[in-house]
Amino acid sequence: MTGGTLLRQAPTASPWLYELKAATQAATSTVLMLPHAGGSSNALAELAQELPGSVRVLSGQYPGRGPRVAEPLAPALSDLVEPLAAAVTQHVAGPLVVFGHSLGAMVGWQLVRLLESRGRGVRGFMPASCHPPHVARPAGGGEVPLRERSEVLAFLRRLGGLPEEVLDEPELLDLVLDVVTADFAVTQDYPTPGRVRRIACPVMAIGGEDDTDVPSDQLRRWADCTDAQADWRTFGGGHFFYQEHLTEIAGLLASF
Repeated sequence: MTGGTLLRQAPTASPWLYELKAATQAATSTVLMLPHAGGSSNALAELAQELPGSVRVLSGQYPGRGPRVAEPLAPALSDLVEPLAAAVTQHVAGPLVVFGHSLGAMVGWQLVRLLESRGRGVRGFMPASCHPPHVARPAGGGEVPLRERSEVLAFLRRLGGLPEEVLDEPELLDLVLDVVTADFAVTQDYPTPGRVRRIACPVMAIGGEDDTDVPSDQLRRWADCTDAQADWRTFGGGHFFYQEHLTEIAGLLASF
């Protein structure tokens, strides 16, 4: 968040979904945003505000953070994907677009596959800063599970994923590292490299030009993962590039 502004978040009928922006007119679609490792529902709140008034924006709310801080962290990727799929099926009607950043893209990929397998169509999927599921991730990067806290901290510093106020508060930093380390561990459930699985909806993969963990040649390979149209784009910046390109990314999401 910037300027000290508190952006709107509202719980829905499911603890797994928070409303980041209600449609100000008859909703033509819903965008579901899924945050990165360590992120809570507010991580993508500023991006949500850039979507047009005809779009309702929800965020996935993982356990163990934000309003669900007292709940146990998910031990496996399926423990995030299955409840989210159930919540979407029960509470989200009409056209759906899924956006995920980093870990959120891994969750989103599995979520789209599961929804489509159950007959719930998806209008589009936008993975950000994430290797496609069939591409091997480099050791020590790209969300490969890191179990030593020093490794996790070094990785986050390199990506630019920790605000200074967190780094300056030891107790808060310990809490963040606990959550991020657990989130990295669940990425072991991401599909096996080399095996290509496809979804039916279009894919638009995006990333940062300076993101050494997910270079542009990896973004191109998301085209292997869909039977529909596939595109990719890079923006200036690193792993958290989206924070500097909110309007452009919102425009891409609205174009699905």
